[in-house]
Amino acid sequence: MRFIRKLVYLIIAMVIIIALVSYSFSSGVFFAIDWDNPEPLYLENIKIEKVGDSLVLGYTERNIKYVELHDIPQDLINAFIAIEDNRFFQHRGVDVKGVIRAIAVNIYFKELAQGGSTITQQLARNLFLGHDQTLERKIAEVSIAKQLEQRFSKEKILEMYLNQIYFGNGNWGISQAAKNYFYKNVEDLTLGESALLAGLVQAPSIYAPNKNWTSAINRQKIVLNRMVELEFITEKEAEEAILNY
Repeated sequence: MRFIRKLVYLIIAMVIIIALVSYSFSSGVFFAIDWDNPEPLYLENIKIEKVGDSLVLGYTERNIKYVELHDIPQDLINAFIAIEDNRFFQHRGVDVKGVIRAIAVNIYFKELAQGGSTITQQLARNLFLGHDQTLERKIAEVSIAKQLEQRFSKEKILEMYLNQIYFGNGNWGISQAAKNYFYKNVEDLTLGESALLAGLVQAPSIYAPNKNWTSAINRQKIVLNRMVELEFITEKEAEEAILNY
């Protein structure tokens, strides 16, 4: 009952936030990023450089490699879409339907099986805001997500997201995660490895394979099942992808 009450409060809060952001845009008062000097406000190890009309995301740490989207396996992309934001290519930064669906799924399973924030919202939060649980921060997150969607293609947003998301154990970005968890380059990741990595970003301290292998595999199975539901893979492929080292 306590879990359900928390989720109901979440959906009410999201509706209020979206309404406030809509008002902010219509009134001209919103959290705007200076795209001519788009320095991140939060992550010190990330830098954004303006090259012509484009923005290039990079790192101040030399051991982190930026990977372009065409070098990332489709299974990995599909795994993230499936578990984090299956309407990514349909919404414009904020997905009200996705929030409602996620809450319904979480109530059914009585656990946080799905999150409510879109990939674009997560990118906005990670690059510019941090994780303070305040109404102002959430409004800013939605506002910046809208701006990101207006300025960048879906492919570019997805590419930036995969290169800056935190995978636990000091691993920032998919390249470092692939190297340190599986000793591989990103392009060599298997379906099973891709599903495991996509699953752990929701809670790296719980799902990192080097900390809790059983939890990591259980989470991997959730990702694979979701990929089957969305017809990214077959049931047989999902069964064969479960890691058993």
